[in-house]
Amino acid sequence: MIKAPAVYLKYEDDSKLKSDKIEDHIKRYFEKDNLGHIANLHLALCDQLGPDGPYTDDCIELSRLQSVAVDFAKHGKCVSKESYEAIESKLRQWPDFMESGNAKKEIVESPYVLGKLYRAVDCKVFYKKCIEGDHLRSVELDYKPNTYILGDTKKIPEWHEHLRFAFEDIVLPFTNDLKRQMITYKIMNEGELYCTNLNFNLDSDRLEKLIGDPGQKDEDAVKQLNTKLKLLIDEYRRKFV
Repeated sequence: MIKAPAVYLKYEDDSKLKSDKIEDHIKRYFEKDNLGHIANLHLALCDQLGPDGPYTDDCIELSRLQSVAVDFAKHGKCVSKESYEAIESKLRQWPDFMESGNAKKEIVESPYVLGKLYRAVDCKVFYKKCIEGDHLRSVELDYKPNTYILGDTKKIPEWHEHLRFAFEDIVLPFTNDLKRQMITYKIMNEGELYCTNLNFNLDSDRLEKLIGDPGQKDEDAVKQLNTKLKLLIDEYRRKFV
């Protein structure tokens, strides 16, 4: 069922606002903003009422209130709790796909598409595979070029031979050397490793972990790390070229 979009009153400003101080407006916004609560209430009530839920008067009213709340920061018009209290009292349950966002309501399995999609995805299995894959690549360095991405080896054998050389003689040893530097300087990821420069770390709260050799100053350790990185990059760049 397709219907024309609703037409709601547009608020330009709220005459109740008298202050010219920006901090007063920000404070009021943080205190009165309830867009997320209204949106969750609308979705949960639609699921409770079934396929015709969005077309009921209560859900249409919640939709209207959302249109006001979403622009609260611009026009200053907030939605009072009294505007939807009566509707909220009709909510008896909470769909499982919204997880335990409302501890006061009974959690039920939604029979509709969002519930089916939610239960079809096993996040724990996915996360476990991600952790295992990251361990293989980051710790054991057990990874290989993706043959699917490379395509048909029969069509461009020279290209694939070049990739094999680049991977085995450049990527793997370069990764090993980077990991050694990360262990030496107690750096957790490659992004942090490449962002490590003297100016950045002098202002960083995490500078103290770049300890370098015993008795060495932090600034000297950072300079030493940058020098080692530059030498590594230059070395493997020459091999690639």
